Amino acid sequence: IPSSSSSSSTFDPYKDSILAKVIGITLDHLLIPHIPHTIRCSALRLLSLLFLPITPKTPPSFISTLLTPQEIIDLNYLQIILSTFAVSLDSPSVRASALQGAFILYSRGFNLDLNKFYSISGELCRDDDERVRVCAVMMIWVLSNLNPNKTIEAEVQFK
Repeated sequence: IPSSSSSSSTFDPYKDSILAKVIGITLDHLLIPHIPHTIRCSALRLLSLLFLPITPKTPPSFISTLLTPQEIIDLNYLQIILSTFAVSLDSPSVRASALQGAFILYSRGFNLDLNKFYSISGELCRDDDERVRVCAVMMIWVLSNLNPNKTIEAEVQFK
């Protein structure tokens, strides 16, 4: 056991953070053009589970010791990623996983972009795949419960 006086043997839990590496690899896999949809699905859910917000409780100095500036994902960027893959023509399971990722963020207590996800969910209610439709209805329910008194102009016409 090294002595506590030795500064060279001090353990730094955030140096070469595993979390930083996982987030970087996950983002890289989302950008690969011909990657299997099962990997994209897992990557979308994993990003939602690993997301670390920059809030007063976790100041940027803490986050910067955990991740490099290139690997810090803010909530808006993550929501853009999820909303982009929610309307992807790649695979129904990718669309469903993107909505599940947004639901994971909601269940972790983060605020979602009401207008963006409501319009996407409205469009996805007409998807051919049942899993996507179920996730879309679940997301509309979540957004309705987040802001019960807010009226939203739906661009989608339900038939």
